[in-house]
Amino acid sequence: VVGLRDVTAEVAAKAALERSERQFRLAMNAAPQGMAIADAEGRFVEVNPSLCALLGLEPAAILNHRVQDFLPGDEQGLAHDVMPALERDKTAVIRHQHHLVAGDRELWVDHSVSVLSDGVTAPLYVHQFVDESEAHLLQAELSHRASHDSLTGVSNRAELMLRLGQRLD
Repeated sequence: VVGLRDVTAEVAAKAALERSERQFRLAMNAAPQGMAIADAEGRFVEVNPSLCALLGLEPAAILNHRVQDFLPGDEQGLAHDVMPALERDKTAVIRHQHHLVAGDRELWVDHSVSVLSDGVTAPLYVHQFVDESEAHLLQAELSHRASHDSLTGVSNRAELMLRLGQRLD
């Protein structure tokens, strides 16, 4: 007695799942910006090489940590505001700029968070970090140059008039 069953659909589904997983891994590992996937409690469960390079840490030092663990004390509230906003609007992308601190490194980053939810399993959160440290420093330098004399370093006339107007108001 021989029993046969058509498993073509199962084999095709397994191949599609493997292809999807391989594409996800390639995209995650090749992404130029730092990326992390966090669970419903906000703990990183997956990180890419760009985030490790950005923070100067090995994956093991980032996994199971939260964004709050890499924020300076005065910016801790940022992480608490994100989750409720994403729970209300699952299509939203929350984006803000802030510092990240890892060891002796302090970075200025553009941070985006979005939610992945299929309505069945617990949501996952995708974090993307773009290093804006150099641009932030250049912007501060340009702002300083626009308001200060290049020879003496003291405030220029435009800055003096601005401050005087603020004081008089």
